[in-house]
Amino acid sequence: MKNPLFHVAPLTLAIATLSLACGDDGPAGTGETGDAETMGDGDGETMGDGDGDGDPGDGDGDPGDGDGDTHIDTDMDGVFDDADNCVAVPNPNQLDFDDNGIGNVCDVQVFTNVSGTINTNANADAGAGGSCSIPIQLTVTSGEVQIQLDDDAAVAAFDVVSLGFEDILDQECSLNFGAKAYVSIKDFSIDNVGDAFPVSMPHGQGPHDAGSIAGDSDAPHPILATGTLEASTDPEAEPEPSDLNLEGTLGIFTANITGAGAMGTLAWATPDHVVAMDTFMITEPFPLDINFELVGLVGSLVLAP
Repeated sequence: MKNPLFHVAPLTLAIATLSLACGDDGPAGTGETGDAETMGDGDGETMGDGDGDGDPGDGDGDPGDGDGDTHIDTDMDGVFDDADNCVAVPNPNQLDFDDNGIGNVCDVQVFTNVSGTINTNANADAGAGGSCSIPIQLTVTSGEVQIQLDDDAAVAAFDVVSLGFEDILDQECSLNFGAKAYVSIKDFSIDNVGDAFPVSMPHGQGPHDAGSIAGDSDAPHPILATGTLEASTDPEAEPEPSDLNLEGTLGIFTANITGAGAMGTLAWATPDHVVAMDTFMITEPFPLDINFELVGLVGSLVLAP
């Protein structure tokens, strides 16, 4: 007579052996042989990062997988994103002029409170009709000036974005034969028509760290001066308006920025610099072509954010 247990026991042993070989319930992270994953954390994935999607870079600190891990360096400047004050633009020095947490190469110093006066001369030449020079004080009522620093504290680039002025009214100059011209300039403004930050000046690590920028611009700053010029040779006549559209330049200026951008000045001392010129015509009481130019810049502007 056969014993049934003799036949059951080998089957039970085989199942138990198979179970051990597969490692179906071994502790996570033991790495036991054959638990259906190579890292052995019990989630059935190949890398074992514990989130169920098999991505080796989700929350595991692996660099360069685009998932926000701490060791990513997007701009490849040697500073990981979580510590980089300008993630998208390389700036290995991490310099931050105004200490606002944004690196120089990602930050622009913007001054929108601009005031002051600049002296110039409006020269009018009517040929045989004579010429005259009218001293004019340009009073700045609005404007914007921007400064961009580099990561090496080597250069500070300036952009006089715009300047707005008070109307210049009822200026008088004497021409030949006892004639006089009466001139007003209204809605007068100056705008940058060059590239962004068209002029610059040397900078340095010491002044940078002390929160200052000082020096002379390396070239005249390109501008377009616009406004309405009203001129007449008869004080009782309605003046004829002419649109001013004068391309020119602001002369070399001296900048002095202090307090890490808390305030600053721009100053000009170029009395012979030709700012802009144009030709216009008046018809009353007789036709007259007038060559008009602005010459000289002497004065300073106060800048604040």
